Amino acid sequence: MLSELPLQRLDETHTTSASFTGEQTLLVFFRANWCLFCMNQLKEVKAKAGVKVKFISNQGIKNSEKQAKNLMLPAHFEILQDNGLAAAKTLGIEDLGGASSEMPGYPSDTVKATVIALDEDGTVIFGDETDNYRIRPHPDAFLHVFEPRGSVQAFSAA
Repeated sequence: MLSELPLQRLDETHTTSASFTGEQTLLVFFRANWCLFCMNQLKEVKAKAGVKVKFISNQGIKNSEKQAKNLMLPAHFEILQDNGLAAAKTLGIEDLGGASSEMPGYPSDTVKATVIALDEDGTVIFGDETDNYRIRPHPDAFLHVFEPRGSVQAFSAA
């Protein structure tokens, strides 16, 4: 089971990961808008994910509002704020001092890029954490875990 994670919505109401139960949910922890690798991954997930998706960062509400507008997210996507990296610290994925110092308006602490897939009960069915911010799994590497059990998916070698 996923540990309970404290999070904040863009309207500044508080929520926790316990609210994710009842639906399959994909959590994508990303560094910030300034990270091109993060933005590419979020765009790939947006193009392919048919489940509830939570993009999570500590970049601040204003930066996340700008991102939500730029990405034009569908209704089953939500950007959440991880204040003080509380959720990241619970999971052990915080990257203290990991942000570029040349990014004014953003915190210097960030997260290790992480993807977590949850089933309807809130059980982790996939997880990927990277120490190298340049390497991210493609959505094809993890979205298949949301397919009904027993289904077969062919993978291309390309």
